[in-house]
Amino acid sequence: TMAETSLALASECWEKLSGRFSAAAKDPANLKAFFRVLCFRIEAAVGLEQHEAAFGTVQRAKELLHVLESEVGYLAMLCYNFGLDVFQKGGYQQSVAWLKESYDIGRGCPDVGAVKQARTLRLLANAFLEWDGESCWQKALNAVGLANSEHCHPAGLLLKTSILLQHDSGNERLNTTFEDTLRHPDLTVEMALATIRLAAQHSRTDLAFSGVQLLTKRYQNTPDLPRISLLQLELLLEHGQSSDAKELVEDCITAHNTGTPLDVKARKHFHLLLWEQAGRSYEALEHGEALQWYNYSLSLFPAQGEPDKNIAKLQRNRCSCFIHLKEYDRATEAIQEARRHDPECPHTHYLAFKLALLQDQEEQAIQSLGAMSSCSEGSEDMTGLICLAAQMAFEKSHRGLAVLSLEQLVGQGSSGRGSSGRSSSAQQVFTALRCLVRLKLTFLSSEPTEKTGILHTLLSYLRQAQERLGDLPSVSAREGEATWFLRVAWNLALQCGEHYHEMAQFFAACHQLSSRVQSDSSVLLRQKTCQLMAAAACVQVARSAKQEGEKTSAFETVLEHVSECRAIGQQLGLGPAPLDPSDPTPSLLSLYEFEARLFLGHPNLETVIEDVSKRPVADPKTFETIAALAIRGSSSLQGQALGLRALKLGIQHHLQ
Repeated sequence: TMAETSLALASECWEKLSGRFSAAAKDPANLKAFFRVLCFRIEAAVGLEQHEAAFGTVQRAKELLHVLESEVGYLAMLCYNFGLDVFQKGGYQQSVAWLKESYDIGRGCPDVGAVKQARTLRLLANAFLEWDGESCWQKALNAVGLANSEHCHPAGLLLKTSILLQHDSGNERLNTTFEDTLRHPDLTVEMALATIRLAAQHSRTDLAFSGVQLLTKRYQNTPDLPRISLLQLELLLEHGQSSDAKELVEDCITAHNTGTPLDVKARKHFHLLLWEQAGRSYEALEHGEALQWYNYSLSLFPAQGEPDKNIAKLQRNRCSCFIHLKEYDRATEAIQEARRHDPECPHTHYLAFKLALLQDQEEQAIQSLGAMSSCSEGSEDMTGLICLAAQMAFEKSHRGLAVLSLEQLVGQGSSGRGSSGRSSSAQQVFTALRCLVRLKLTFLSSEPTEKTGILHTLLSYLRQAQERLGDLPSVSAREGEATWFLRVAWNLALQCGEHYHEMAQFFAACHQLSSRVQSDSSVLLRQKTCQLMAAAACVQVARSAKQEGEKTSAFETVLEHVSECRAIGQQLGLGPAPLDPSDPTPSLLSLYEFEARLFLGHPNLETVIEDVSKRPVADPKTFETIAALAIRGSSSLQGQALGLRALKLGIQHHLQ
């Protein structure tokens, strides 16, 4: 490496200069040049992490300092820099050695001075703590104590305070150091705040509060006083001293509104603390207490300012508190203010809906729900809020209101097709349709006697969703909605029980919706399964039908599903994952096809039987079922012959 090459060259020079040094030891120019070479050797060794060799060279360089007194400061600085660099890299043990060396070299040297020596000792104390704080804390304390005696700096006092808080149980020395830190003339407000927080972190609340009082007096008439007040408020709230915290906040608000305004940063911090405390009170169901903290926050905003979303959020929070306190008039005032500051926020309209619902104002509730769904902001939140609104109406025995409101939104969105707001209208429709589906599912479990009607309603929602997919603005939006509704269709199909007509329609809807997502093998498999299940459901519909026309229509639909299922199977077979030979789907399709064609009087039924017999894996039970269908479904000689043919093939495959 370059460092090794440089070290080799330096060594060569060393050998040459050694002779000159011995021959002309009293020549200052030679001594200084020789000293510089030694320093270069030290730097090269440290760069190669050869610290032992570097320390040996340092000792040789120190031997020259009694002659080269002007170089003492340079060598001390060099050792300090090595200690700092190694400290930053995590080599704390080596850092301790270098910093000790730096302090020893600089001791008594005017060029180094007390300030630099104190800096070295503070870093040495930190290195001891990082190396092994449990066993070296006393050495660290000694180092920082020596630093403070060399040059008393607030950083040294703060470090000493930290060591005493962590490792020394004695109060007297800690109290003295803590107070000395806060009274130091060069103390910055940042360091003062750090000192208070340090005491609080180590559960020395008495020290923290006494320190806050001392700082309050010190910074009484300065721009930094709000920062002290904020820290005091944090401590009061953290330790549950609510009444004292309120008194402090009221004093700060009074000062803010009477000529000593808080700066933007301090005001923002106050709002955060007040909202956090209000939130904790709200979660503890102390709504009156939460309202008081929110009111404090409101007092820090201008009375007649420009629209501000933060004020809107604050007014919504106040409205929620008023609702829990059943103060509906004041809640109405708060939500009106929220609407003035942020009319496009769906949360505002949701609270207005909730408030109207609690007061049985159905017309107002419907208007608020419509305003919520038309908001241009927060579409994801809007979806959840509309569902919550519908659920709330349901829980408050306003299920009709929930359904009518959501269906009205769907109708409004449909009427707006082709307009400039088509995208937002489409999203509004899908939001409402999702909520309607969820709401009707609760009807399905609570009103089993109305199952048929509810299933038909759900089917209508699915069809509307399918029709409106093209109105959505992006491919990802269309695929997202199609995926959600096809899952609903699939699950509803499985819940239909003996409602086979509706089951077939749900499976058909699932297939149609899946065609709107990006096609892959998993989608094709789902489509194939949908067609198979739809065919099975239509067979059951045909078997239970009373009218001849109904049977005919159902069996014709069976043949359509069978044909579509086979077409999808061929697509899968051409892909990377061919059909599994043990898949029962081909046999089931043949059974459905045979039964349908037999009833419809199609010719050449023998081809169905032949197709089954040619398969690599043919289940004898398939032939038995075909035989039973042929004999039961037709009393003609053709039916009996087909049954006999199927039975013979079944026996042959059974004996193989």
